Amino acid sequence: MKRSLILSGLLTPALGLALSLTLLIPALAQGKSASGKPQASGTFSSKTGEFDVVGAYAFPGKTGMDDAPGIRVAVSNVGFVSDILDHYWDREHFIDTNFADDETAVVYFQFSPQGKYLGMSYYFGSGDGCGLCFDPDVVASAKVSGGRIAGHVQHKDPEGATFDVTFDVPVASTDYGSALPAGGGEPGKAYSAFHQALTAGNAAALKPLLGEERQGFLRDQEEPFIAFLRDSHPDSYKLTRGFVSGDHALLLVSGEKSPLGNVHTEVHLLREGGHWVVDDEILQLGDE
Repeated sequence: MKRSLILSGLLTPALGLALSLTLLIPALAQGKSASGKPQASGTFSSKTGEFDVVGAYAFPGKTGMDDAPGIRVAVSNVGFVSDILDHYWDREHFIDTNFADDETAVVYFQFSPQGKYLGMSYYFGSGDGCGLCFDPDVVASAKVSGGRIAGHVQHKDPEGATFDVTFDVPVASTDYGSALPAGGGEPGKAYSAFHQALTAGNAAALKPLLGEERQGFLRDQEEPFIAFLRDSHPDSYKLTRGFVSGDHALLLVSGEKSPLGNVHTEVHLLREGGHWVVDDEILQLGDE
């Protein structure tokens, strides 16, 4: 709930809690995959605590010292809902900002495309974390086959991280659907209208561009909710890429936001009632 708590600083407690619950990936999976099998099992301990591993989520990403393409496996004490995460462009950023918090731990294990162990990373607080750790004494094995990665990692370090983790999960696809034309097609038009309405603070124009749940937030707490949306929205933007898959569309945009400077965002839209509405927008600093 990190992102929700940061962005809801101006909201009333009730709305802040509601947004936290809707932006947090539901933990209802209880560590189970779509097939009902456990995503992961085991334990992980560090300088500041320990947790039982129940959730895992694998996705393509940069790995190792040279940032080579590979597979990153996130494990947690909470189950992941892959149907939600699969839609996101920067899955690690989404996990770090919308999933991990003081009660939800996340550790990333890194593997080559063939399953060779390349290291791990985590951050639980000052003095308890590692940007990229590789210890040759880690006992690791992983098999990548049929779009899945299954493996086991084990290590004991009295002064650092000790873990014994087993996982078996699909590797998220990099297929986000059909490419949208320049301008983003109908989803791009909806986002343009959203940008104009949000910039102007026009609640009446903003309402039909939001889903039913978010319309309720707008109705009940108009000013704080508009401020909340603005926190993740650039002052100006340019659409760089877009994809559509069924009733879900993803737009990647670059822009500027005062006083942050250059920013980039990923925008998620849903087709509801025959028209596109903005479901989520995640802002990051710098260029993509």
